[in-house]
This record gives sequence, structure tokens and C-alpha cells, in this order.
Amino acid sequence: MRIEEIKNKIFTIKNLYNLTHGLQLVSIVEMRKLKNLSLSFDPFSKKCVEILMRLIEYQKISDEEFIFFKKRKVKNVLALVFGSDRGFCGNYNKRILEYSFREIEKLKERFNVDVITIGKKTAKFFEKKKYSIKMKFSPIEQFEELSQATKLCETILNLYKKNEYQLILFFGTNYINAFYQAPWTIQILPLDEEKFKNILKEFLGKERVEKPIDYLFEPSFKEICEKLLFQLIEGEIYRAILEARASEEAERMIAMKRAMENAKKLMKKLKLLWFKEKENQITQEVLEISMTKEAM
Repeated sequence: MRIEEIKNKIFTIKNLYNLTHGLQLVSIVEMRKLKNLSLSFDPFSKKCVEILMRLIEYQKISDEEFIFFKKRKVKNVLALVFGSDRGFCGNYNKRILEYSFREIEKLKERFNVDVITIGKKTAKFFEKKKYSIKMKFSPIEQFEELSQATKLCETILNLYKKNEYQLILFFGTNYINAFYQAPWTIQILPLDEEKFKNILKEFLGKERVEKPIDYLFEPSFKEICEKLLFQLIEGEIYRAILEARASEEAERMIAMKRAMENAKKLMKKLKLLWFKEKENQITQEVLEISMTKEAM
């Protein structure tokens, strides 16, 4: 290989190193921002669950009164699958898409399953598998705003209220830490009272709230509970989306770090090759000068 070619390759790889380093820094900032945003929902969720459990204990909620708690015979299932719009994020898309595909295939053995795809990669994957896609959402960055998550939540709840679907699931990625994320499934609807008690125990360290006193409700008890339930479901969806986005950025950060390490190794090899070629060139020039001198 000529010396000029080696120099050009070193220059190109150095530019790639700088590019991947920049992408890594951006991913770190985005990951921290999304995780902090997700954690900021904890106080709201705790208080919302506590109030709701207080109301449930005050006046027992029946399945007939609140459709979100009603367990109906499952015929149709709606699966929300959250992937990515872009690549450069390691095995993030492959892991969540293969996981959701396996789980949905199991569901299809017993029920009719439709899919809502979030992210271009997700839509492309399920189109290739010839799945029935109910809706497509992209770009995924729009869901970092709560208002967009609210629209998605309203769409899902309307479909559930109309009894088009009796079970709604969310397939995403759980952010555990910057170096480990795992696919998971969240049952969005129907809700389970026992689940609320478990959440209450997790958040507050107890299964029951203090003994309730008599209340006067304005607006009605049902309206208050429905509003709280909507906000709780909305918050759960929004937080799951933020967790998935943080996982994507964490995977991208790791992928860029590996790319930087590979670029460093390659530059080191090319520099050694450049020195070797330069040495050979100088040796050849010295030999030519010596032979010319002898010939004279």
C-alpha cells in the first residue's frame, strides 16, 4: 500500500472517530435527560395511586361502573410496539423486535392481534412479517412531549371503550442502567385492583391507606375516579415510552464507544504500517544513492 493511501485512510478514520465521539456525547446527554424526566413522574404516580386507593376503599369500584377494571372475554388484542427511527444503536431494535414478535406469535395462537407501531424500524419489521398494523407513529421524538402521549392514550382508551379490543399490551425496553436494558411487556388495560395495591405497597411501603373518613365529592365520585385512572394510564404509557427512549440512547452510547475503540485500534495499525512503509522508502532511497555513487 502506498504511503499517500495510508495517510488518507488515517485521515478518514480520524474523522469517523471524531464523529462517533460526538454521537456518543449527544447520546449521554439525551439518555440522562430522558431518565430524569421518567423519574420526575414518581411523585405524581405515588400521589395519584394513593388518592385512587383511598377512593376505592371508601366506595368499592365495580367492574360494571368502571370499564377500565372490567375483565371481558378476550377475542382481540392490541399490541403497542416501541422501536426506533434510526440505527447506530447496537442490538436495540433487534432485541425488542424479536422479543415482541415471539410474544405476539404466542398470542396469535389464541386471539386476533393487531399492532400499533411506534418508530420507522418497528413499522418496517412488522410490514415485512405481513402483520395487521392498526396505526403507525413516527418520529418517536414527538412522544417526549406529554401532549403527544396524551393523544396516544386517548386513542387507545377509545378503542378499549368501544370493545374493539379486550386486552391492550405495551412492548418496550426497560432501562435498568446505562449498560443493561431488557425488553418487557406492560398490560395497559384492563386494570387490576390488586396491581394498585402492589404499586401502593411498592411506593409507600403499605398495602392500605389510612382509615377513610366521610367525603363530599364534587364533581361526582365516578368522574373523579375516571379522571385519575386516565391520568394514571397516561403516565404509565408516557413513562414506558421514556424508558424505551432512554434505553435506545444508552445502546447508541455503547455502540459509539465500541466504534471509537475500533477506530483507535485501526488507526494504530495504520500508523505502524505508515512508519514501516516510510522506513522502507527511506531505505530504498539510501540504497539507490549508494548504488549511483558506486556506479560513478
